[in-house]
Amino acid sequence: MINKKVLTILIMSLMFTLLVGCSSVKEYSYDYNKISEISTISLAISDAYNNSSRKSDFKKESKKIIKDLQKTKMKTKEGKDVLKAYGKISKAMRELILDNWNKNKLNASAKRKLLKLSENLKDKLEKFEEKIEELKVESGFYETLEQLKS
Repeated sequence: MINKKVLTILIMSLMFTLLVGCSSVKEYSYDYNKISEISTISLAISDAYNNSSRKSDFKKESKKIIKDLQKTKMKTKEGKDVLKAYGKISKAMRELILDNWNKNKLNASAKRKLLKLSENLKDKLEKFEEKIEELKVESGFYETLEQLKS
């Protein structure tokens, strides 16, 4: 005889597939993993600045980092929006660092620009998270979790 919890998991898996469709879950899962990667790539701009002794070294390294970021492929609309926001921030950081190389400080307009781009990224990430939550609710993920707990 099949254990009740195993049977519940099987039924919920089938419901999940029927309600949401296997492809959209895979796409969001793929994009979720890619977002972790691109956030690391985006942080590499500041690392390149810290590790570069010359402006030309930074320019070359940051250009390579941005190219790597642009090569990333996302499968969902929300994922593509997040990638685009990371790309804009990375390019802006590169430009601002190059423009202010010898000053060692950003002016107020540069700070406002980065803040605006950061807010845009935050909005895109929230939309992506909301979509993942929708998929969890539609699939019965939380109901299955509660059943497994009891």
